[in-house]
Amino acid sequence: MLNSILVYARNKVRVKGDNSLSIDKTARVRGCFISIQGKNNSLIIKGAANIRDTYFEIDGNDCSIVIGENCRIGDNCYLSSREKCVSITIGNNTSLSRNVKIMTSDGHNITQGKRRINPAKSISIGDHVWLADGVAVLKGGGQWAVILL
Repeated sequence: MLNSILVYARNKVRVKGDNSLSIDKTARVRGCFISIQGKNNSLIIKGAANIRDTYFEIDGNDCSIVIGENCRIGDNCYLSSREKCVSITIGNNTSLSRNVKIMTSDGHNITQGKRRINPAKSISIGDHVWLADGVAVLKGGGQWAVILL
């Protein structure tokens, strides 16, 4: 219960609708903005993660963001899982520097005739990955698996 109170005290949290927020009691999450809306969405932050001043946006249906164990996420990062049935998964022991953006959607439709040609897609970042300052990871890039040296 205490961790839940601290999460809401140290962050701006807006969860609307039938959605879930799960933060392990050993995770340190502070100065973040968490916005979850739509249906059946979830944000899961696993044990010993250390996250500061990050914007989490989940907007749609059946979307998720999962942060692995021992992850470090720096200032001014933006993680957005939007639309339908898409996810962002970040593996264990992964580090995001400052100003990193990870987005499953372009945020707008592009159509060719009557067909949409830019649907949202899931993003998976493997274990032991480091993303440097200012990196943008966009949908459809496959699995990232760069090993920290």
